[in-house]
Parts: sequence; structure tokens; C-alpha cells
Amino acid sequence: VVLSLEDLKARFLKREVTATLQCGGNRRSELDAIQKTGGIPWGFGAMSTATFGGVYLREVLQHCAGLSLESVDSFGVKHVVFIGQDDMQASIPIEKALSPYGDVLVAYEMNGEPLPEEHGAPVRLVVPGVVGVRNVKWVSHIRASTEEAEGPWQRGLAYKGFSPMVKDLKNVDVESIQSMQELPVQSVIVSPKPGATTELD
Repeated sequence: VVLSLEDLKARFLKREVTATLQCGGNRRSELDAIQKTGGIPWGFGAMSTATFGGVYLREVLQHCAGLSLESVDSFGVKHVVFIGQDDMQASIPIEKALSPYGDVLVAYEMNGEPLPEEHGAPVRLVVPGVVGVRNVKWVSHIRASTEEAEGPWQRGLAYKGFSPMVKDLKNVDVESIQSMQELPVQSVIVSPKPGATTELD
């Protein structure tokens, strides 16, 4: 099934979800204090909050493939794979995609405006509570699958959830380790820098 942006707007009810998207490496610099890690040494700022407008993914999957929480077992579907125009692939479990509480959006607006290109226009995925890399930008394909997405953004070492007990990868079967999905709640106390100003609505 092929759907254009106009089809999404015409066939489905517009929804809005306010979500904080967070890089899986957020606060990595703090881990470096314990033991050196790979990747960008992010502080606590690798996140952003916005209100996204679009359509619920579960309604698109129901419309296009007849998928629902009640029917999914009969199809053998375990994951929903998203492919961006840049060929980046990521996936989320089918339960998250179809959950009435998941608020997963195929988004075409951000903060009441058309989605900017650098944020994934014409459409992107927004998966509240899930690691940022699963919020695929520039979505061109959505596929129900028995397997999670291929490639380093899903199955790579940087996107696996290791126990704090794992200090090195000797004798670790990396393929068997689950890919990152949900992230823990984070708290950071900040204060304005001297001379900083902000505008109020």
C-alpha cells in the first residue's frame, strides 16, 4: 500500500503528542568517569522536547494491513521496521506499535508547523519513551516483520542494552543481547548562566 502525505492527512484523524526524544548515548560522558566508552561524550543535553502532529501508527497499520493487538499473533508479526529515505533502518516491537497507550506517531508537524526537513520531513516516526534512534526521520517505508530491522542502527553494538556487570565483550554473544528500546527516566537540575535571558509567551 502506498500512502502520500495528503493521504495521511485525509484518511486519518490528526493527533498530537508531546514527546522528549533522547539519544541513546545521552550522559555518556558520565560513564567515561567510570570506564572509557566509545562514541560522542555527550553531557546531559542530547535530548529535546516538542509537540508533534500526525497520525497514530496503529491506525495506519490497521488500515493498510489489518493489524491489531487481537490479530497480530495470527500474522506472526513481531516488529515494525521503518526505513528512511537515507536507507537508515530501525524497528520497534509490534506491541509498542499497536498499543493504545503507545502514542506512536507518523508525524508531519512539529510545534504546530510543518515538520522541518532537518527533523525528518515530510514524515518521521515519533516513539515516546524509546531511544532516539528508533524515531526514524524521512520515513519512506513501513514494514511488518518477523525480525527486527537489519543494520548497525538496530543490531549494532552501540544500540544494545548491556547489564552494568558487563565490563568487556569477551565471551559475550552480542547478537543475543536485546536492542535498546525504552530508556530510564532521567533528571537533571540546571540553572541559568549569569546574564542569560529567556522569552515568555
